[in-house]
Amino acid sequence: MYSENKSTIAKLAFLYGIDPLEMQKLVMDAVSLDDEIDEEMLRKAARDWYQIERQADMPSLVNRVQPIRERTQKEEPKTKEQELIRHLETISPRERLMQLSGGAEPSSGDLKVVEGVMINQKLNPGVVNVLIEYVMLKTDMKFTKGYVEKLAGHWARLKVSTVVEAMELAKNEHRKYQDWAQGSRNATKGSRKKAIREEVVPEWLEKKKKHSRSRMQISLN
Repeated sequence: MYSENKSTIAKLAFLYGIDPLEMQKLVMDAVSLDDEIDEEMLRKAARDWYQIERQADMPSLVNRVQPIRERTQKEEPKTKEQELIRHLETISPRERLMQLSGGAEPSSGDLKVVEGVMINQKLNPGVVNVLIEYVMLKTDMKFTKGYVEKLAGHWARLKVSTVVEAMELAKNEHRKYQDWAQGSRNATKGSRKKAIREEVVPEWLEKKKKHSRSRMQISLN
């Protein structure tokens, strides 16, 4: 029960931007007569605090952009990849979904999946933008909840926090897929089996990785 309460407190603080001192007060107010935290009461208290303190409608994580402290493209972009990095750092996951869908408004189901991984895995918006594009590529433009959550959990465990880190990790995963696909083609060469389709992939995903973070290399080997 303690771990569940701790997780709920962390998620509410993240979603509503509540500092530790204010969160402590809300938790104390949500303690029942049995000295247990009433989660429903705590959630309501957090919602009320946000609306009173911020005087705004309920927050939506899918409309947030990469925090300035987590942005890496601070100078004027000189390459297409740098332009893409800046773009992914300055738009929201909802906007990225729209761009990849030809401007169509994302379904409520897709937005719920995105918001779910942002709350549960605490992934930054820019990282989620890369995740969205990579998942769409690998699932033939199907935003599969199970695959999104699995990949988001993996990236969260690696503590990926920037667009650059997410792109490097996606490149690594893509190369492993290419190696597997090539091996499958060689194994079935000369047979009547249908060949594995060639994928159209974004230029940034095909580029060779020049530098990699050691923690990622260790975790992916």
